[in-house]
Amino acid sequence: MPVLNDTIAPMTPTTPTSFYPLSLGQQALWFLYQMAPERVAYNSFNTAVIRSPLDITALHRAWQKNVKCHPILRSIYTTYEGKPYRDQKGYNTSVQIYI
Repeated sequence: MPVLNDTIAPMTPTTPTSFYPLSLGQQALWFLYQMAPERVAYNSFNTAVIRSPLDITALHRAWQKNVKCHPILRSIYTTYEGKPYRDQKGYNTSVQIYI
């Protein structure tokens, strides 16, 4: 059973360099997901209606830049030797927008 830590596990020489320890908030979300992966109570959903002309190319570039600047947007959560980590190695930073 997963256990939340009040200390962040130190990086060790055997930990892959693309792995980062989780913050307490991330550990809490990881714990909730482990307990009930089918639940989405901890997700936020938003919808926006745009009622003016939209430059799709500019929107795509803006999202691409946002993802490039914020590593958390291109990260996944994984476990390594039984501990949860955030992994951002090798993930494509391209963004697809569906209209």
